[in-house]
Amino acid sequence: MEKLKKKIKLGYEFKKTNDQYQPSLRSRSIYEFNNQGQIKKITLYFKTPRGARLKLYDISFFDYDANGYLKCVDTYNPKHRLVAKSFYHYDAKGRRIKSVHIRYNFQHKVMGKIESSYKYNNRNLVQEKVVNDGNSQEFYRYTYDEKNRIRKETYYTEKPNCGYVCIYEYKDGKTIKRYCGRGIGVTLLIKMEKFINSMDQKVI
Repeated sequence: MEKLKKKIKLGYEFKKTNDQYQPSLRSRSIYEFNNQGQIKKITLYFKTPRGARLKLYDISFFDYDANGYLKCVDTYNPKHRLVAKSFYHYDAKGRRIKSVHIRYNFQHKVMGKIESSYKYNNRNLVQEKVVNDGNSQEFYRYTYDEKNRIRKETYYTEKPNCGYVCIYEYKDGKTIKRYCGRGIGVTLLIKMEKFINSMDQKVI
């Protein structure tokens, strides 16, 4: 009973600690929350092929700004070495406009970096741009129907014929169909999206 009391913060409607074990993934995740109900720490365990016991894999700490938006996440390995760090930036409306994810090796040297930037119209996210290690670029573009639901998702990269288009259909407020395809027709759509994106950048 004493252990249970430590897990539940009296006076709040949420658990301070949420322990999730997934046998199929051979993993266990322990979530800890702050007084605002936001995640402040995740401890991840995995079973190795050579052993039946769960072993600590990494620990992530979450930090928020004065407005309650996620500001950064630091992830450490079992030896308390920083292995990953993420930063998040927002506009005046509280919409995320940039995120940066950095991975480190055992010498604390950067071994990978992913930067994402986001564009919005008056209501929704319309484009996400992902830059891997400062080189390759990926784009996601979104369009919406009159009820503000995502209607089309287009993904493409700088490489030719590399991408897809997904169309969504709804019924009774739920997604009932999601069509995704590649091919000549999709390639033409992707080329059009690339052209629109290049025009948007010129306007900016």
